[in-house]
Amino acid sequence: MSLKTQLGLVLMVLAAGARAATNAVDTAEAYPGWSSGDTGGVAGFGPWILTTTSTNVEENGHFIGNSALNGGGTNAVPDGDINTGGKAWGLYANQGQTAAAVRPFVGGPLVVGQSVSCAMDTGYADGGSAVGVGLQNANGENVVEVLFRGGELTYEVSDASGLHAIPFGYTNDGMVVQITLTSFATYAGSIMPFPSGVATTFSGDLMNPPGGPLAMQARVFAFNTGSGPERDQFFNSLEVTAAPASGDLLPAPRVVQAAVTNGAYVVSWNATNTALYDLQASTDLVASAWAGVPGASNLVSFGATLSLTNAASAPVFYRVWQHES
Repeated sequence: MSLKTQLGLVLMVLAAGARAATNAVDTAEAYPGWSSGDTGGVAGFGPWILTTTSTNVEENGHFIGNSALNGGGTNAVPDGDINTGGKAWGLYANQGQTAAAVRPFVGGPLVVGQSVSCAMDTGYADGGSAVGVGLQNANGENVVEVLFRGGELTYEVSDASGLHAIPFGYTNDGMVVQITLTSFATYAGSIMPFPSGVATTFSGDLMNPPGGPLAMQARVFAFNTGSGPERDQFFNSLEVTAAPASGDLLPAPRVVQAAVTNGAYVVSWNATNTALYDLQASTDLVASAWAGVPGASNLVSFGATLSLTNAASAPVFYRVWQHES
């Protein structure tokens, strides 16, 4: 991959004035029970929409429970559970049925640079089953999904290239799944053991179903995972965040190649004379890894362009932030 292509992959930008999903976090701690319309008192998401494919409560449903009890876990010896205040959102499904829960975003779609994370504790799962978390458009069509299928050895991601394995083996000890938009067509994802550990990363292209690729809601689900508490599936700590610690997104930039011979590339963006601009760079999408580009802070705004020389072999990502002058 050429450096020009790398630079073009992940520019953390949004057209000025465009609507974006509100940053928010919700946990199961505040829920005495779990039903459609619940919010947990959090204003940054729309109310939960809970669905089942069967009206028989023996076959599928939703509840608030202790995630330490699924898989091989016990309450006396927690197995890396994802509880907050001793609680997590639980789903169960058997006899070919599905239990799902959707949480709409408030304020607009997920935009470039924003992340969605969710803790997931996968219980045991029968063959022919699936459990996972993903992003959907306004029509309820998947744009990317991270899941585990019963009988498989690793977790998988479903995206524009189909269903493919993530090198993160099955565990009932809990994990945090995170998906970050790197453009309106691409994403970077990670799975990290709960509550901390080394993250396994992956990336790809978003699906583009008839309703489009804009992510308007998060969805968790369990399909046919089997009966019994060891096969309950748990989720918690749903969060929408932006990559930057502060700053406003500025009009969408473009990257053009300046001089192939010396590796110089020009990052250009539309700007106004009422703002100053900072440029940051990173070799990955970890929020703490971003660093300011030397000489690229408090840039004069009108007609701003910046020439960079970069000969790094690893992918380099850039984001530009504006602040009031």
